[in-house]
Amino acid sequence: MAFFLLPKSLCTELESLIAKFLWQKGHGKRGIHWCAWKELCIAKEQGGLGFQNLDLFNVALLAKQGWRLINYPNSLLAQVLKAKYYPHSDFIHAQLGNLQSLTWKSVWAAKGLLQDGLGWRIGRGDQVSVWNDRWIPGVDHIQSRNFNDNTEIELVSSLIDSTTRKWKVELIEHTFPESTAQKILQILLAEEIHEDFQVWYGEHSGEFTVRSAYKLLQDAKLAPRDYLLQTALKLRRLISDSSCPWCRTAEEDCIHIFKQCPRALETWQNLQLSWVTYTAEADLWIWLTLVFTTRSDIQCKLFCCAIWMIWSSRNKLIHEGKTISGAELANKVHIYITEINGLAATSVTLRDCRSQNLPSRKNEATIHFDASFDSRSARSASGLVVRGETGELLVSKAVIHSAISSPFMAEAHACLKAVELGISMGFQTIAIKGDSKTVIRKCNTKDVDKSVLGAINSRY
Repeated sequence: MAFFLLPKSLCTELESLIAKFLWQKGHGKRGIHWCAWKELCIAKEQGGLGFQNLDLFNVALLAKQGWRLINYPNSLLAQVLKAKYYPHSDFIHAQLGNLQSLTWKSVWAAKGLLQDGLGWRIGRGDQVSVWNDRWIPGVDHIQSRNFNDNTEIELVSSLIDSTTRKWKVELIEHTFPESTAQKILQILLAEEIHEDFQVWYGEHSGEFTVRSAYKLLQDAKLAPRDYLLQTALKLRRLISDSSCPWCRTAEEDCIHIFKQCPRALETWQNLQLSWVTYTAEADLWIWLTLVFTTRSDIQCKLFCCAIWMIWSSRNKLIHEGKTISGAELANKVHIYITEINGLAATSVTLRDCRSQNLPSRKNEATIHFDASFDSRSARSASGLVVRGETGELLVSKAVIHSAISSPFMAEAHACLKAVELGISMGFQTIAIKGDSKTVIRKCNTKDVDKSVLGAINSRY
């Protein structure tokens, strides 16, 4: 299945044998097929059992071979196929040709799937067409605001200042619509110049996976052999269950999880903050603004800690299966507030860490980082806390970032600031801790990072 395109009739026959094995009562005894095979193949996230549709799975496996032809052009198979079928082109632009072998015909059949999932990461920008290639995350078709005035702009490299490795902001804002220009400016360029390379948009890592390709085919709801005729497919990720993980009685959204869920109501009641639920406001931002503008600083501090604890306990329930009552959440909030007030009582003076002469500079230190992200303004904030060997607070720092595209980028920027802070303070050994497993894992690997975090990770 990974090398040849199987006939549709063969896939159907194999699926029929599997279904008979599941439903028949014994050898030679027929059983009732209580559920159609196509229903069993529905993804688990959508209520099915996640059985593989062999026809779709076959095409997804073949797409992996196409991915290898693109990323390993010096392999023996890639050189043979290129010499015979596309000597003056690449795999994506290759034609089927005449007298094709079964291997080439099979791999070429999955080319349409690759075209919908491939994109570019920008290095020099001299290999990527501004108008014809996919290089802006979330934008499939690029339009010019003043096309007649920008006929000389063909490659992405013309939008980059080669001396500073920054985008030409004025040119971009003049050339593209506002929404497209904003997304371009959110693409971070690596300080070290590297070649442009293709990535798979179906995974955050940028690497092709059969799983994501199979899901793309499932979401398309098209016959896989008609896939080459389709051009309007879009990648998207499915939410497994939209109901509240606590009460399971309503659809989960920000207002429900913080104001309407019984667990949240219990927490507010134990904190004597029940008044936050009295308003009927259904917009989260208006609700938060109302609280912050009408209440005291002490109440706002308690409110923020409670919001954080509620969201953290929700994540622990989903990812770790741990259940925490509203009374326990309220108790944790009080303990945390007490700890913050105790730190404030010590009158710690925050100074520029580069001008400090800390006694523990030559020893070990731990730097905790975290980030918050505002999708409306495309901004993020990085929070850093440095503790010494015995846990004493040494330095805390906050940094605001602009042109941030996603929460992953926000976490990566926070991690980068933590590294820079530790280097500037001159510690011999630094332990950097954060709650983003993706960022931590990518920092610990030496492989080429094809994700959107690659430009930041290259600076570590």
